[in-house]
Amino acid sequence: MRKHRLSDEDITTKQMYAQLKERLSPDGKTHLFLDEVQEIKGWEKVVNSLASDFDVDLYVTGSNSRMMSSEISTYLTRRYVSFRIFTLSFGEYLMFKSQYTEVGEPKAELVEKILRFIATVNLYTFEYLLIN
Repeated sequence: MRKHRLSDEDITTKQMYAQLKERLSPDGKTHLFLDEVQEIKGWEKVVNSLASDFDVDLYVTGSNSRMMSSEISTYLTRRYVSFRIFTLSFGEYLMFKSQYTEVGEPKAELVEKILRFIATVNLYTFEYLLIN
């Protein structure tokens, strides 16, 4: 399975369509996973065009409330199935994590997660300040 990212935040729908089209499999069905696609204005036109012009299965995900609303059916002219997936509670996260690795004391796990998040946010903020 090949993974590609369209990283330009200011991508146009024509660019999005062209970039996705060149990555389609010439030998059969292509499975496209489009995450946070609502950030691109006019994304639904690209999705509809790809679905009607090529042998693709499209999976569109997003955290935006617009993506979760019932109006998504107006954006997509073909068949679609909508799933609402909620985040894990901290207890569920620990239970899931314990299936793959040793889990420490819950409060220590929480502190570690918070510190990693803060460090990551600070790193990105620091990089942004250096660049700009």
